[in-house]
Amino acid sequence: MAPETTLYPVEIRQVPDCHLAGLPHRGSYFDISGAYARLTSILQRGA
Repeated sequence: MAPETTLYPVEIRQVPDCHLAGLPHRGSYFDISGAYARLTSILQRGA
């Protein structure tokens, strides 16, 4: 599979303070679904 070379516009904005959540992922982008599943599980528990 050829790598995607499309560039997307970037916008830098100031936004009000808010809570964010994330988990690290190392490896192929095609394997990122595991990180999303872990994050979803954590958020559903209200942690």
